[in-house]
Amino acid sequence: MRGLALVCWCLFSSLALGQYGQLTLTVTPKTVLAVESAEPVNLHGNLILAEGSATVTRKPAALIALVTDCKWWDVTARRTWSESGELVEIARTDGTQELILTGEPGEYLVEAIAFDSERGIARASAVVRLGEVTPDPEPVPPGPPAPDSLPVDFDRLAFRVNGWAAGVPRRKEYAAIYRSYAERIANDPTLTVAGAGNLMSVDLQALTKMLPESDRPKVRSLFESINQDLQGRWPLSKGVLAVYWSCVASGLEAGQ
Repeated sequence: MRGLALVCWCLFSSLALGQYGQLTLTVTPKTVLAVESAEPVNLHGNLILAEGSATVTRKPAALIALVTDCKWWDVTARRTWSESGELVEIARTDGTQELILTGEPGEYLVEAIAFDSERGIARASAVVRLGEVTPDPEPVPPGPPAPDSLPVDFDRLAFRVNGWAAGVPRRKEYAAIYRSYAERIANDPTLTVAGAGNLMSVDLQALTKMLPESDRPKVRSLFESINQDLQGRWPLSKGVLAVYWSCVASGLEAGQ
């Protein structure tokens, strides 16, 4: 059984107005004391009482509070495109919810979406840092790839992406997004070109929001170069677009 006790205090909040609905998201950095015990654990004031042997660990956390006038809502928190934090609900009423966020040290993007058939959709987001974050080392500019190591489709697009992405951090994670949607659009008959593009854009933007502000211009320049090349080839069928995104992924992977 795990017990949680909260200490510490600081505040971030975000207010979103949907078409009609309202959504307020507040994210407050905290500290949790996690109690690992096979027996029941109880909190009495500032004392934690365990019936048997117990181990107490201290870890950074955040308290997430949501208030909305919509009927349905959902909250997510992720450190990277593929790594989510752990959310534990501690309180919920009509229109309100409180959760504790824990996870590996780093910056987390907390996103909330609320929906109501009468009020429409509302969204809100906030970024919170858990613990001390070790900055990423300066990227080493990639050397030229072997002549046969990359596909040559679309006028050697993969080679050009490798050059455009010089100095861009988390290239493997960006590549994973492009490769994932290349596979999805190739294999999912219900997914349209526009739908896949919109979904991928949301994931790419979410990953970019997790980067330091100083790194974002490099990423924006990369996207501008890719989009300019893609616009010159538009329109593309689903199959051709899948190959195009795969080439982008290969170019991003080449520098890692």
